[in-house]
Amino acid sequence: MKVTNLKFGYEVKDVDYGSKKDAKEIVQLIGDGRFVIVKNPKFVEPETISELYNNMGIVGYQNDEVESAGVGKANGNKEFVRVRTDAMFAGDPENGHELTWHNAGANKHTSDQIVAMYIVAPSEEGGLTGFTDAQTAFSDLPEDKQELLEMYTIEHPIWDMMDESHPYYRMTFKNMKEQSAFLDADGGRSHERQMQFRPLVTEHPVNGKSGFQCVMTLIYKIVELNSVEKSKEFIAWLEEYLLQDKYVYWHDWDIYDIAISDQIHSLHKRTSYKGYRELFRTAINYDDGKDFWY
Repeated sequence: MKVTNLKFGYEVKDVDYGSKKDAKEIVQLIGDGRFVIVKNPKFVEPETISELYNNMGIVGYQNDEVESAGVGKANGNKEFVRVRTDAMFAGDPENGHELTWHNAGANKHTSDQIVAMYIVAPSEEGGLTGFTDAQTAFSDLPEDKQELLEMYTIEHPIWDMMDESHPYYRMTFKNMKEQSAFLDADGGRSHERQMQFRPLVTEHPVNGKSGFQCVMTLIYKIVELNSVEKSKEFIAWLEEYLLQDKYVYWHDWDIYDIAISDQIHSLHKRTSYKGYRELFRTAINYDDGKDFWY
């Protein structure tokens, strides 16, 4: 397997999909660099890719109620969930199907720790995916600032998870049937996993380094600031700081790329696009089964 640096992440070629060694190296690269782009010169069968994913950790399989799973080129493999405008993660239809900065588990516990995306049809224009590096962003701060932020606790709002009008669900799920049936990598139902409080800064299970674990738009307030207004000021600073160019990588997709991204110390975003675009999402957890979300 050939590894090349991509800003803070990595690109890999000539992956042996059946190799446990390559799989474990990719996991380490994700922990150290927040994302890995696997380059493929031709279509790789989902069954072959699934072998890599299962060697990386615990893979999430959907049930028959999730209509977007296993369809089309996924060839019946339920760990592959279709992402396109008429399936899951359709995005904002009024803004070119953009998806704002997010990850799989900022306000949930025991949620997906790695997300893999296998593209089979890149868009004609746009549709880039951005990845952030909230681990390096934290380590670049002065030590006294790190010590202060390590004491901060996020408070998330608690949503009605079955509210069909909520924009989160309209941009994420094909319909309410899929929303209620969708499973995380460990087999738990995603909509049952809200957590109201969590530390702003957490330790990564792969490399033991500290980083920000948050989605700024999901923070209601910082408990220790004792004020929503002060929290808003802090959140504005945090967003500006984390989204500096040096902490963001934009991936312009080639057909059959696989982007594998960390869901602990990284966010991702899809830009608006034109034309047909289709990829398949798979959720993975680290194989020791621990819950790193507290």
